[in-house]
Amino acid sequence: METVDDEFVGHTERLIRRSVDAGQPFFAWFSPTRMHIYTHLKEASRRLANDISSEFDVFGSGLMEHDGHVGQLLTLLDKLKIADNTIVVYTRRITAR
Repeated sequence: METVDDEFVGHTERLIRRSVDAGQPFFAWFSPTRMHIYTHLKEASRRLANDISSEFDVFGSGLMEHDGHVGQLLTLLDKLKIADNTIVVYTRRITAR
């Protein structure tokens, strides 16, 4: 469970690379689990928010991990030189507490 979003990033990256290599347009829907359900962080991400919060901030560390995943995909678009010709939509569901 801790690495499922890493796997989603990997699959999305492969889809984008295959499409670009084939000269084909693509539609990629990256829908990670992070921040949607109880956060199971991988050990490397457990303390990402420590410097700005506390060691108990699982939400903050999870959000920072999520930002990294989105950043990986945006960096790939730049690397492949397709960012200027790619539409990216990012949405977030807000729930009341």
